[in-house]
Amino acid sequence: MPLTSADGGSQPSADLPYSPAESGDYWFRHLIEGRGNTIREGRVQAVYLQRNFKPPKAQRPWELELSGRMLSIASDIRIKADAAAARAGAISQPPREFHFHHITYENVQNLLNHGSLAVFIEPIPDDSAHANLVIPRLPAPEVSPIPTNKKQTHQIYREISLLLKICGADDLTPFKSLRQQ
Repeated sequence: MPLTSADGGSQPSADLPYSPAESGDYWFRHLIEGRGNTIREGRVQAVYLQRNFKPPKAQRPWELELSGRMLSIASDIRIKADAAAARAGAISQPPREFHFHHITYENVQNLLNHGSLAVFIEPIPDDSAHANLVIPRLPAPEVSPIPTNKKQTHQIYREISLLLKICGADDLTPFKSLRQQ
């Protein structure tokens, strides 16, 4: 099953519940946090990405996905992010407060240019803007000939970390202004 379409359409087909995102759109993910920090030196940490890319719950032609949303469709960014923070706090053990603190995002074409990533719109019942950043096939882990005490992170997560931009939750104006471009 191909991961791209000739027209780059943005609506799921009658046969499939997902479709490729348009190259000019922006994929984003709100970052919520209770403890720790997912951001370091203005970037999402690679270890956060590695921990949050998951196998799809349903049969899909890709290996891993990171849930997010599409800017062109999302009109309720803060509402959905605050609701996700509340849900995360309620299900954590023990329950604790989570907060929406950043958005990480990138232009779909820039993600596609990586060569090992794709973005698919996959609306779900409570979110028509839902989309996945996907890794079609996970590359083999790096093997270093030099022993190290540091945990090895797959190179692809470091590469994704360098691609993604950050916008603080206190002022989403710079991110929202990308709609007009």
